[in-house]
Amino acid sequence: MPISRIGKRKMIYGLLIKNFILLSLLVFLSLSLNLFCVRLMFRGGKYNPSEISALNVFTMFWTNHPLLNNFVHILITSIIYGIMGMFCCATSFYFRNRKTVYFVSIFFWLIEILKPGSLLLIFQPFQINSNLTETASGLLLFFVPAILYICILTRRSIYE
Repeated sequence: MPISRIGKRKMIYGLLIKNFILLSLLVFLSLSLNLFCVRLMFRGGKYNPSEISALNVFTMFWTNHPLLNNFVHILITSIIYGIMGMFCCATSFYFRNRKTVYFVSIFFWLIEILKPGSLLLIFQPFQINSNLTETASGLLLFFVPAILYICILTRRSIYE
């Protein structure tokens, strides 16, 4: 569809929304299929939460409800990957060179996984030594810069 027919703003927002939905759905379906296959393969297996020495209520709740824990982490992971897809899409709107888009996207991803409250720790369902404040601060430190970056680059590419 030509830009003049729907407008540049609607086209860019539509691409961002499609990108978010597609990546979130793809990650959600693949991780759900993985969870289903694991549940089938290890059916009747023993899960012993006493092997995990829980230090706080947050960890004890998740160890007592492993399926809910996995499902919540699948949702969080799919939303994070959807936002990261929007981040890469917004970067491609602003920078026309593919090498620059790859560099900026990988640089942001490396910053997010190498910092002390890493996103990789949030992806893991049975993280022993994490509590609610560490998880919330890690998510906040990802969402705020990523969404601000998406908004700024999208606004610049609309009015450019």
